[in-house]
Amino acid sequence: MNQHATGIIRTYFGKHVPCFLVMRFLQKKERVWRFAGGRVEEGETPEQALVREFQEELGIKVTQFRKVHESVTRADGGVWTGHWFLLEDFLGRPKIQEPEKHDRLRYMTKMQLRYYGCGPEFEAVQQIAAPHRWPSYVCPPGSTPQAQMEGTWPIQTSQ
Repeated sequence: MNQHATGIIRTYFGKHVPCFLVMRFLQKKERVWRFAGGRVEEGETPEQALVREFQEELGIKVTQFRKVHESVTRADGGVWTGHWFLLEDFLGRPKIQEPEKHDRLRYMTKMQLRYYGCGPEFEAVQQIAAPHRWPSYVCPPGSTPQAQMEGTWPIQTSQ
């Protein structure tokens, strides 16, 4: 059976609305918007595949994560066991590294994941418990998760 390691990057719009980073896959006909991740190669653990895939696809170094979900699904013409991880810390700013495979990054809420037909992604984020404290990467007031990712959030200056 095929195995897939998928990572979830979560941030917040305001204090209470979780948003999740997805990538638009150019060569997929079903579920075009997906979380970053990929096939677990022979001799690799799902955890090793997660770290490798995030370096290859987004150019970030994953430093802390936890497994939040496991599922079996049909996708891309086969049956896959998906290992879903919540990234709790990483180094770098997510940026598309393989433009021939992906053309866009976007933050979506849980309801947007459902609307765009991201069934496995929606199911995985349902498994994430609410945090006990707000993470350090909460969007600044007046900003959006997309602006935060692009580095265009408002900057306050003194006069």
